[in-house]
Order: sequence, then structure tokens, then C-alpha cells
Amino acid sequence: MSARLTTRGQTSPAATRVSAPVRAAAGRGSASARATAAARYLEQQADPFLRAGLQVADRGDDWLALTGDDVAVTVTLRWRTQRLLLARIHQLQVTADVDAASATDIARSRAPGAATSELRLRVSGPAGARSFRWQPRRGTRPAGFGGYAVADMARTVDLTSCTVTSRPDGWRVCVEPYAASRLRVFFPPIHYATTVRPDEAATIVAAVRALSAALT
Repeated sequence: MSARLTTRGQTSPAATRVSAPVRAAAGRGSASARATAAARYLEQQADPFLRAGLQVADRGDDWLALTGDDVAVTVTLRWRTQRLLLARIHQLQVTADVDAASATDIARSRAPGAATSELRLRVSGPAGARSFRWQPRRGTRPAGFGGYAVADMARTVDLTSCTVTSRPDGWRVCVEPYAASRLRVFFPPIHYATTVRPDEAATIVAAVRALSAALT
């Protein structure tokens, strides 16, 4: 039922008629404000990548596409949001997509049994002396993903995750650096954000490009 505005016990028909459009406009304004805030905080996360030599190629409400010397690979920054009862955790994702033609060749070359749907980087050991391995969800262990750029990232950058996932139109490389996140607590009101350093940004981009190249 529509909310009604009363004056001295009288119901205003005009208020009844406009209440729904007003609520709809307020909802659109709230969504627009959320999109603006997401874009603003994403710009903050992009700063170390820009300082590492990348440039903004395109943008949306919740994503930012960056390019650099390797024009064949576009790196996209986006949020993965974890919704809690009284908080939101926004984790930065650094992604690159590989088209279906290349992905089909890779899947075929690795599939004596089932095709691999997801590869996840597992890192162990203390900082500076870490080792890593790729763990497939199913299928065979991948080859060509253990180059210097990936090893350097595993050794020097703290990661929440690093995955290569099959998609209907190809593959997606996704790196989530632990340091790049935003925390919003509703009660008590807290807002906290951290970013990677420019040298870490450069290391992540080099690894994403190397993984993308291994898929082509």
C-alpha cells in the first residue's frame, strides 16, 4: 500500500499519487550514488597501476580497463563483494580475458580426460622463499604456467587468490591481491581501504600477461 501524507486528519490524494514515482526516483538516486562511490574507490585502487605505467582505456560503473606496452592484453580492475550482516568487504580483482578460439586449443591440448574448468595457484612457505603449484579442479596439471613472472608474483605479492577459469567465451585470468581491498562497517561506522604498491602492481600485471600469453 502506498504511503499517505496526512494533514489534520485528512488524507492527501495528490500525495498518494506521487509517492510511488518519488520512491522510484529515490531508488534510482541511491543506485547512482552507489555506482559513483564504487567508481571512485576503484579509481583509488587503480592509482598504483597507473604509477606503474598503465593507462586507462575504458571504464564502467564498477570496472576499469587498463592497457600498457602489451596492447594485446587488456587488464581490467573490478570488485568482488562479500556481503556480511553489518559490513561489506570489497576485494579488488585484476583480470584478463582470453578469447574462445585460443581457449579451445588449450582445452583440447590438455584434455586426455575431463577438461580443466579452473586452475588455482597454491602458494606455500615464508615471504621471499615461497614455492607455488597449480591445482586443477579436474583434468590434468597445466604446463607453461610456471614462468618467471608468475613465480615472481607468488614470491613477492601476498595473494588472496589467483585463478584461471573457463568461461563460455574463453578463459579468465584473475588475481586478487590481499592488500587491495575496501572494508565498510555499518555499525559502528568504519571505512577502511588499502592498495598495493606500484612495484606490486607492475608484478601482478606482468603475471597476468604471462598467464594470458600461455593460453594463446
